[in-house]
Amino acid sequence: MKTFMTFTLFLLALNAVSFAQAPTDPLWLKAVALFRHDQNWVPGEVVTHFTLKNSKGEIEENTVTVVRVSVDESGDLVKELVSLVFNGEDKTDEAREKGQTPGSDKDDYTFREAPFYPANQDKIAVKRVSEKTIDGKICVGFEYTLTLPGITKSGTIWLDSESGAPVLNIFTPAPLPKNVKHLENRVTYHFNPDGAFYISKIEYNGEGGMLFIKKNFHGEMTFRNFWRREIQE
Repeated sequence: MKTFMTFTLFLLALNAVSFAQAPTDPLWLKAVALFRHDQNWVPGEVVTHFTLKNSKGEIEENTVTVVRVSVDESGDLVKELVSLVFNGEDKTDEAREKGQTPGSDKDDYTFREAPFYPANQDKIAVKRVSEKTIDGKICVGFEYTLTLPGITKSGTIWLDSESGAPVLNIFTPAPLPKNVKHLENRVTYHFNPDGAFYISKIEYNGEGGMLFIKKNFHGEMTFRNFWRREIQE
């Protein structure tokens, strides 16, 4: 019986992926078009702040890092650690000696796992929901489920009701990382008057631990000093 149920669930998942259709909502398509046009924005500086607290709410770890992003002569991104402060102590030189640079070396800031990434449109299911005002903008909410290799993202993303520009994305990934019991991500977007938009901040809040040891953590990545880069597909 267990084998049969496992096989049935596999067929259902396979069927859902096989017959997925790209979204057709006009406002959603505006967001995809904007993403395609502005995909070559790269942050010149990334500030990362991570805080870990125990079950009593006491801070056990507080790390702030600043990374500068540039491009070399071959067009590859170069990440330079500007500073790393761990629990109030400057650990920049130590981290440099160990070759530690926060973030993935493979991250090219094209955000290929984003809901609006053009190649993901046949992997996502969306549903228009209610409207609400965010930072003075009337926004339309879309519930979505994005199925990617090894991860599924489910949440709600809010688009400007006129331009279609993304404003806020709140989602939860599955499966969760090992020993993590809860995780919520918030992505905030910035939209310029000239029509350009980019991700300005990524935040995450979670809870995890083993047995009776529980930890709460919060992290945020702030992106700034953006510049345009030629994207090689």
